[in-house]
Amino acid sequence: MQPNWLERPATRTRLHRLAEAGVIDQPALDRALALAGLLPVRQTWRSFVDRLLLLLGVVFLLAGVIFFFAYNWAFLGRFAKFGLIEVGLLLAAGVAWHQGVERLTGQAATLAAALLLGAFLAVFGQTYQTGADAYQLFGTWALLATPWVLLARFQPLWLLWLALLNATLLLWALQTWEPRNLAVCYLLAFLLDSAALAGWELSARRGIGGLGGDWPRGFLTVGALFFVVVGNGIFTFDDRIEWAGVGWSLATLLHLGFVGFCLSFYRRRRFDALVLAASLFSVIVVVTMWLIELVPFEGKWALLIGLAVVAETAGAAAWLRAVAAKEKP
Repeated sequence: MQPNWLERPATRTRLHRLAEAGVIDQPALDRALALAGLLPVRQTWRSFVDRLLLLLGVVFLLAGVIFFFAYNWAFLGRFAKFGLIEVGLLLAAGVAWHQGVERLTGQAATLAAALLLGAFLAVFGQTYQTGADAYQLFGTWALLATPWVLLARFQPLWLLWLALLNATLLLWALQTWEPRNLAVCYLLAFLLDSAALAGWELSARRGIGGLGGDWPRGFLTVGALFFVVVGNGIFTFDDRIEWAGVGWSLATLLHLGFVGFCLSFYRRRRFDALVLAASLFSVIVVVTMWLIELVPFEGKWALLIGLAVVAETAGAAAWLRAVAAKEKP
């Protein structure tokens, strides 16, 4: 059954291919790009520059606060440390309340407040020497920032919150578990990120939670693949793990299941070349690790492993080109 191209979205690539095939002329192409919202206009550029400068201003301002405390830590009194951070925190919260979390200014202020909250917890722990572990700091930070994350519905704030959860999980395992059990922690982090990806896609599909856009998907996918590949590598190379065979089998099943989902969903339902490329790259990395473990990495065998990597890369590139070509009319 041939696909109905009229039902597919009007992407820039498809419109240019129609012009190259002579189906539409240049004026019609310009008109089609404008109607599809693919031709940037003055207002679009102005909105983009405003957003970029606002977010860069927030990042640089917070970086200045961090460097200020790092440089003047020994010269600041206890009340000065807490007072400066609390004033900044209250100002950020006040701007967010005044502007409203529906506007970008309010969302950026909420992000600044969430970051200053972490700085406040770090200064509190350093000043009073609470003895809390690092994972407790990040866990408390994520817990206290949760209401702001839910209210702001701001993509960078959601990703910051997820990064805090990942840091809490990894630091908790690093500081409380035996080193040989760290691979399990990486698999748990993979489950967390893959669940976040599924929730992100479901929310974006239903238009809830302010989770639209395509760029966060790449962060979530790469994060999930990183953790499952590292866990697989630990089970592959660490001889101290007594149940390495079971762990390796579990990591392999999780990895293959996730890659299979990505290659199917992001090829047929919602095309994303970055996700497809990252998935194939993770498979190449895992297969190479297996070859290094099974085959002596020396002499002619090292050359064969290198040739295998070249062949895998060439095959993945050819498949990606073929899939991308099907997306074009």
